[in-house]
Amino acid sequence: MGNSEQVRAESGELVGDILGTPELVQAEICSGLLRILLEHSDNPVGISGKELAELLYKQKAHGDRDQAFRQLVMELRLKLRRYSATEEGQRQKWCCLLPNGISGQGYRLRFINQWSLPGPTGHFWQAHREGGRLPIVVFTEPLFFVEKAGNRLFRWPDVNHDDATPEEALRLLKEKHPEVDTTGLHPSYSYLASGEIKAQQYIQDWFAMASGGSVPARNARRITSSDISSTSPVLLGTPEDNRLMRHLLDLGECKQLRYRYDCDRSGLTLLMRPTADEQKRLALLPGVNVRRGNGHCELVDTAEADRYVFGVLTRMPNPYGEGCVTIISAHQTRAVEQCAKSLTDDSRIRRLLSRREWSWEEPAPRFFEVLFAVRMGPVNVDAEARIPELIGMQVHQLDGLGEACLGEGEALPALHMAGQFQGSGPI
Repeated sequence: MGNSEQVRAESGELVGDILGTPELVQAEICSGLLRILLEHSDNPVGISGKELAELLYKQKAHGDRDQAFRQLVMELRLKLRRYSATEEGQRQKWCCLLPNGISGQGYRLRFINQWSLPGPTGHFWQAHREGGRLPIVVFTEPLFFVEKAGNRLFRWPDVNHDDATPEEALRLLKEKHPEVDTTGLHPSYSYLASGEIKAQQYIQDWFAMASGGSVPARNARRITSSDISSTSPVLLGTPEDNRLMRHLLDLGECKQLRYRYDCDRSGLTLLMRPTADEQKRLALLPGVNVRRGNGHCELVDTAEADRYVFGVLTRMPNPYGEGCVTIISAHQTRAVEQCAKSLTDDSRIRRLLSRREWSWEEPAPRFFEVLFAVRMGPVNVDAEARIPELIGMQVHQLDGLGEACLGEGEALPALHMAGQFQGSGPI
């Protein structure tokens, strides 16, 4: 059987499975539309809406056929996406979607090979589809303090705790800043970082487009150990604000990582034992961004206009389950946003990961780290930053990482809280 014939047979089997679901069995006209689209799926330009409606309603009279057809198309599109998001749909090799009709081309089913996602971005994210699962995106809620009397909001970057009781949060603030009067302050998780929101959207949109899947988002404060062991999570933010991120990066298998954070000094990224190539790239940055000494470099974020901030991308096998973990971290939320944007765009990912350590024609390494610099926007406001620039990339040996790292009966530490605080809008 030729390759095209095999694809045709496999896609036909998938549509047969979809037609056999209760949602389609009980929707006769919608099922008829799917059958017609399958019959014309080999047509390179699709089938026009007018022709589709004529074939669908030729034996049925309808008062407002055009309106009914438009609603039916939207209904089928939704049903196909819902099936793709089910456990059964995620186990399938192929995903079936119905894109919007194109002027001059009409409608055509789209079949996506979920076992071989396309392009450099597909090779990067394919690891998150192992085992027929979709990832979850884990975002953070930074800790704020509300002044009850004056209705003002304060944040200290060095005071972060995503699993704190009000008493613990106030104690931590007093410990770090004894000069602060905490009498009228109340801890609150009031906002989300706007860069993380955009990063989350880039990743969700890419999976929806490239694999037909709906990727859920989870709050790092409410994540559970089962969420990590049963998925391939993508973590966004900084270890200062994200307890789960700190926990994973502190695992013994991650001691070999060369790009690290000093969680006691906000805005500082550590580069251990810089290579000659990394030294050359650092020499191109303003002197205010780089401090050298003791065999390593301290990279200092300067978030002013046209200055640089730093971020780290880490990929590791999931130590508590199958699949992998991807961590996109930075002290500045715009760096997280720009990294996620690059990882979901074929031309940008080539620029970000322009190193011999990984060929874009192959799956991404299972355990590696990337250090990147992001130039801030040209004006001194919260403007969009520039495309990330690669400082260094390091591929590591697994050394047992990805195998069972927990003894029998062990579990992740408590990674969620009962919900004493409420969070809402972006900043």
